[in-house]
Amino acid sequence: MSLMGFARVDHESGLQPWLAALARKDLPVLPTTVQRVKAWLEEPDAHVRGLVEAIEADAAACAAVLRVAATADAGRANVGLDELDRILLELGIHRVVEPVLEASVLETGVEPNTPRWRAVEEVAIGLHASAQASWLARRAGVEHPVEVSLGALFSRLGPLLLWHHVADLPDPLGAWPAVALAAGCSLDAIEWDLFDFPVQALSSLLAQRWGLRERDRRAVLATCLHDVGQQTLELSHTLAAAMAHRPRAGRLETATERAAQLCSEPVAHTRERVLQAAELASRRIEEWRWPGLVEGVFQLAHAKALECPEPGGVQESPAPRVLEDLQLLRGASMQVRLDEAGEARRMEVLFCGAAPGRGVLVTPRHADWDRLSPDRPLEVCGFSGRFEYRFRSRLVKTFAQPGRCWLLVYPDAVDVRLVRAAQRVPTALVASVSARGEAAMTRSLCVDLSAGGLQLVSAAPLGQIDEVLRIAPTLRLEAGRRHTVLDGRVQHVRVEVETGLVRTGLSLAEEQDAPSRATLLAFLAERLAWIQEGSGVEH
Repeated sequence: MSLMGFARVDHESGLQPWLAALARKDLPVLPTTVQRVKAWLEEPDAHVRGLVEAIEADAAACAAVLRVAATADAGRANVGLDELDRILLELGIHRVVEPVLEASVLETGVEPNTPRWRAVEEVAIGLHASAQASWLARRAGVEHPVEVSLGALFSRLGPLLLWHHVADLPDPLGAWPAVALAAGCSLDAIEWDLFDFPVQALSSLLAQRWGLRERDRRAVLATCLHDVGQQTLELSHTLAAAMAHRPRAGRLETATERAAQLCSEPVAHTRERVLQAAELASRRIEEWRWPGLVEGVFQLAHAKALECPEPGGVQESPAPRVLEDLQLLRGASMQVRLDEAGEARRMEVLFCGAAPGRGVLVTPRHADWDRLSPDRPLEVCGFSGRFEYRFRSRLVKTFAQPGRCWLLVYPDAVDVRLVRAAQRVPTALVASVSARGEAAMTRSLCVDLSAGGLQLVSAAPLGQIDEVLRIAPTLRLEAGRRHTVLDGRVQHVRVEVETGLVRTGLSLAEEQDAPSRATLLAFLAERLAWIQEGSGVEH
């Protein structure tokens, strides 16, 4: 990939450049929406309600219709989302349908861990939240339940548009995220560390630029908690993000308790309603027939069948003996080894969750994942961030719906080897680097960080083995951004053939500037909590 502009990008440019670049873009609609609209147009006796239902299920289509209404007549400034029927009839069917059919279509063949994958995930979370907002609004007696439901779809406009178009943006807006993806940074870390603004704010400002009405803008923002409708919107997204295992999402149990209070019913009843709403959303998403999407976002059937313990703090024991002590994070990569015709074969899987005595849930990546027979003996290995681990297991069952999964036997013991003295956490931090005592600075990307070391990615070598470098990242804490200065010794340097990126591993000196050391430890504690908040299989 090209690294043109890599060192010139001002990663702290913030929200406004992105807003200016994205405000001129159209949201991608779902392929099923296009199919339903075309089928409706070909039906001579079709009722307008069928078209409304097709548009209501797609945030991009809703936005396109309301943008047409907003520019057609200034007197429509108070038209709300719950009046789509009237908008369609008054403006004319073809005038409304045209922008929907001309919009770009969300791709069906996107690869995991790409910008377009995150766009698909944001659509899924919006659909999920919409289903939950519907019943929450009805139970809470909200005045405009349809508007709340559609507002739940709308509140992900910003990240949906951001990730759909980020790969197409020219430098400087596209360079840093592209380099971060090439370096293996997670999409969540990129959003958190590189963009450095709340995506909900982007959704709200985009709606303003598009001329959507005030009531709809409030629904898009979904953070004003002054009335029950806004509580319902905010809560529905908390539930949806938690069920989708998104980092930074509130714990599902806490959100369910809040929903029970809002609906004035027992928590057990609300929990069942949450699962029912989630299953409804899951079925709607399955209509797209995108196995990868369902695999990556929803594990609802397995979430009910397999309960997992709450993630705890950082494991300090030098030698964990059981799998739960490793405290693996959801999405962690593993290798499964099996013997076929006397030859060893390895298949990559992603860790979903585990519970002692009940099993280990993983998502296989290989195309022929469903060809293994039950009771097949396996050997699983991987890296937890501190320990290399290995254990023997066997395949109990395969799941095809709602996404491909294997249920493995929970191991009695795990063989581990300590690799790193401190737990490293994934990041996407821009850092300035220089040889100690020199003024010249080089931009680099810190892709993981711990109390004892870090890994930097750059377009050119940063230093030689055993050379001491000064690294100056800006760390984002809940209390605000903090500039830090750290000294590290180069331990290894590696050039990646495919990307041309240079990876430099450094160990941090025990004696550091006291404020910087304190900031580093606080950052690591917050980031581990942030990551672990989305790990494990909820129930």
